[in-house]
Amino acid sequence: MAGTKSRFDEYVREELNRYRGIGYPVKSNLLHRIKTWKKPTRKIHPNPEDEFCFQDIGPNYKIISDYEQQILQARKNGTRFFSEPLTVQKMHPDGYMLLNGHHRWAAAVRLGEEKVPVRIVNLTTLNEVQKMIRDAKNNKRVTFDLDEVIFPPDNSSLMEPPLRFPLNRTYPERMRLGVPALFNFLQRRGYDIWVFSARYYSTDYLKRYFRRYRIKLDGIVTGLVQNRPGVNEIREELSTLTRSKYPRTIHIDGKSVLCIDREKRHFSDYELSGSPETWSREIMDYVSAYEKQHQKD
Repeated sequence: MAGTKSRFDEYVREELNRYRGIGYPVKSNLLHRIKTWKKPTRKIHPNPEDEFCFQDIGPNYKIISDYEQQILQARKNGTRFFSEPLTVQKMHPDGYMLLNGHHRWAAAVRLGEEKVPVRIVNLTTLNEVQKMIRDAKNNKRVTFDLDEVIFPPDNSSLMEPPLRFPLNRTYPERMRLGVPALFNFLQRRGYDIWVFSARYYSTDYLKRYFRRYRIKLDGIVTGLVQNRPGVNEIREELSTLTRSKYPRTIHIDGKSVLCIDREKRHFSDYELSGSPETWSREIMDYVSAYEKQHQKD
C-alpha cells in the first residue's frame, strides 16, 4: 500500500479502532510457531500500547523511508529485505499483534509487500504469574535479571560451554559461568528461582532451554516492557502476590547480592569482587553465611 502519510495514518487508526475492546493476546502452540516464519502483512496489527500508535508521537517517517529503501533494494537484488523478523503475538479474534518492528511493518504495508517475516512468541500472562505463585513450594526466593545477569550482553563474563550441535542452533544463548551450579545450590537450600526479562522470550522456550542444563525454574516473567499490553497489571499483581508469598527474597546481579527479610524488616547488601571466575562461588559462600545468621536470629 504505497501512499501518503495521511493515508497510512488513517490505515493505522482504522486498525486500532477495529480491534479496540475485542482484541487480546492468545497462546500459539509450539508446532505453529516453529512452522510459521512468514505471515500476510494485512494479518499483522499495530500495538495500541506502542508509541508508534500514540497521537502525540506516532510513526517516524524518516525511519519508515529508510526501511522502504531497504525493501526496494532487496527486491532489486532478490535478497531478504529484513535481517530480523517482526516479533508478534497471536491475538483474538484474528491475526497477530506487533510487539517489535512497527516501522519495518509500516514500510512493508506502504510498499504493498504481501508477506513479512515474523517470530511468534508466547509471553508470560497474568494468569501464569498467579499460577506460578500458587504452585510455589517455598517461602523464599532468589531473583535474577535474565538479560543482564544470566545471559550477559558483553564479553566481560566467562560463559558456560555452549550446548552441543544441533541444540546450539535452536538455543544460541550462552549462560554466565557458574549459573547451573548456583541454581542447584540455591534450590537444594529451599529457594525458588525466578528470572525476569524485558525481551520477548516465549516462556516455554526458556523452560526447554534451562531443562537442557537440568534446571527447573519456578518463575519466569518475560516481555516486561512498557509497550506491551497489560504489563502494568502484571507488575502490580506480581508485586502484591510475591510480598505475601515470599517474606524472604535474595536478588543477585553481576556485582552484588541483596537480601531482604520482610518479616524481620531487615536487608543486607553484599558487594562481590567482580571476578567472573569466582562469581558463583562468592555468592554461595555469602548465602551460606546469611542462612546461618538467619537461623541464629
